Amino acid sequence: MVLMETIIATKHLTKRYKDLWAVNDVSFEVEKGELLAVLGKNGAGKSTTLLVLLGLVKPTSGNILILNKKPHERAVKERIGVMLQEVSVIDALSVKEVLLMFSSYYENPLRLEEVLEITGIPIELLKKKAYKLSGGQKRRLNFALAIISNPQIVFLDEPTVGMDSTVRKKFWQAIQYLNDEGKTVIFTTHYLQEADDVAKRIMLFNQGKVIADGSPLQLKSHLSDGAISF
Repeated sequence: MVLMETIIATKHLTKRYKDLWAVNDVSFEVEKGELLAVLGKNGAGKSTTLLVLLGLVKPTSGNILILNKKPHERAVKERIGVMLQEVSVIDALSVKEVLLMFSSYYENPLRLEEVLEITGIPIELLKKKAYKLSGGQKRRLNFALAIISNPQIVFLDEPTVGMDSTVRKKFWQAIQYLNDEGKTVIFTTHYLQEADDVAKRIMLFNQGKVIADGSPLQLKSHLSDGAISF
């Protein structure tokens, strides 16, 4: 019998903005090694839930434990990696300088060579100033910064927005590699196909609530209509 280790637990989580319940009484657990997609249309509450988990937005009510600690604690921040939709880096620094600076913040970071291999950042890009990067190159740099700490948990908020199909495919291959290495990965998306192709578990959000939670196969069997073609 394999014992599961719960590394994220939320109970009755809510976040209210005036008359809007962005997150409305959400409770769930995430086990170590899961590859979880948080799926929903824009405004469903998935990104707000992620920000609350990260301690970047204070919940209106409810409890959160990450690695048995509160999200804002330093011991948590040192063991998670985060890729948000919009991330700014110091424009005056080169890509290599930015990566080495972030690497120096952690006790057991990944080697620079390993980060480049996982993210697909070419060596010749290391000398380029951050402000000269294209949109796709910035997304790769953001991804590199999310994993350079060698985190236990990786949070990704709409990570493939703006990526072309080739880069998107390589990105998900990298995510699968990280998950195979034992990393817990949680990502938000509104692309149903991405969640179906990549995730081992899907939580479906609507109007701030979790309306479905299970494997892609389980959700499709419950939510899909049967059809006969001839």
